[in-house]
Amino acid sequence: MTTHLTRGLVALAFMVLSVAGAGGADAANRTAAPKTVVLVGASIGEGWKIERLAERTGLEGYALRHVALYEFDKTPAIEALLRSAQKPDVVMIKECSTYFPGDLVEYRRKVAVWVRMLREAGVQPVLVTTAPLGAPEGAVERGKSGLKRLLGRDSAADGIAAFNDWMKAYAERERIPLFDLEAVLRRGAGERWMKPEYDSGDRVHLNAAGYRAMDRAFAQFLSGTPALRTER
Repeated sequence: MTTHLTRGLVALAFMVLSVAGAGGADAANRTAAPKTVVLVGASIGEGWKIERLAERTGLEGYALRHVALYEFDKTPAIEALLRSAQKPDVVMIKECSTYFPGDLVEYRRKVAVWVRMLREAGVQPVLVTTAPLGAPEGAVERGKSGLKRLLGRDSAADGIAAFNDWMKAYAERERIPLFDLEAVLRRGAGERWMKPEYDSGDRVHLNAAGYRAMDRAFAQFLSGTPALRTER
């Protein structure tokens, strides 16, 4: 009887250890491979230093990097990422304010093509709204902006606002995660200029405070978006 009891205890212990070992292996597998996220952008994206986001925010579970392409058409960068031996899990697409007002019809068509390319390759697309411009300073700059409106011509700020509005509607319709960078940086919903405390001084690029605001908002975005969360 003692022998049977001993054997039973040994078997039970082995079973417990096996289950624990399997659970440990599963946990190791979940934490071994971080989710790879690539931001395709230009100057603001490069200045963000997204690859060091974990150091600044404590965010874990992601391998982040930036690919710079200084033109609106991001097709070459996306094609290169999809041809790579290890495709990223997520590709974020961000355009700079310098490409506006631009051809909005063509811009929208290209974004839709990029989304289709990524989805067909099994990569999660994420759209990023364009950062707003700083408000024009001085009578000359304000005069130029007013003159364009009188002539029925869109300003860069008008083009950015129209593009961002379309991006948000398109992302909602297509169920694509969207990081609303404009909302993070602008003065308010009715005043779509960059907050002066985030402006580097050229009305286009961000200072350190602007990038800190991006860090906080993006960390919340990642952790709050089910399609992008990691098993941590």
